[in-house]
Amino acid sequence: MAVGKGIQQYVNLRDTSPQFGGPGPGSSQPPVGPGGGQNQASAITFLLADSGGKVLVPAGTYQAGDLVPQAKLAQGTAVDVSGKQVGTVLVIGSPPPLGPLENQYLMRTNQALLYAALGAALVALGWAPSWRAP
Repeated sequence: MAVGKGIQQYVNLRDTSPQFGGPGPGSSQPPVGPGGGQNQASAITFLLADSGGKVLVPAGTYQAGDLVPQAKLAQGTAVDVSGKQVGTVLVIGSPPPLGPLENQYLMRTNQALLYAALGAALVALGWAPSWRAP
């Protein structure tokens, strides 16, 4: 079966290749995040199960061939082909925490949005002195 062989090739490649933010498996180097600091979170991986709930791409505690409970499958995203569900993708793990640069970006973006909203409110209320009619 070509699909099964392709899935197995993906799993083998995923398990032996370096992932973003860190070295490959078996390396003694600590993972380094994009900001240069230590990346504390594990990589985000996904599990792929067929329409019967049988694991095709293993992740986390699930191995290939295991059955995923229906309650867990309901939390995933359906894989549809020609309108028919052929599988489910589940995200295993969690995203890495935000680094100092990401936090600074979010803080500045929120501040800019606040100033823009306040400025728009002042203009809407007619409090902007340069726009008043004489």
